Amino acid sequence: FMNAEVALKTKNALVVPEAAVVRWENKNYVFTDAGNGNFSLVEVELGLLQNGRQQIIPVGDLGGKDVVLQNAYALLMKMKNSAEE
Repeated sequence: FMNAEVALKTKNALVVPEAAVVRWENKNYVFTDAGNGNFSLVEVELGLLQNGRQQIIPVGDLGGKDVVLQNAYALLMKMKNSAEE
């Protein structure tokens, strides 16, 4: 029996805090800043998770926009509540 750690190399990985990723309707998303206090959901696939950092692979276009790193679930709840009104 032997335990080992294996380091894998990835090119230009996008990594965010684990809390920046929200799960909604069986898909994973991050919020991007759309400007003027508006935010957009961008679907992502999940890669490696290590030490609270999540690799993301955008399904949609992040377009160089800033990703929301904190309070992502609060934004999701606000979005869902305003959609129901």
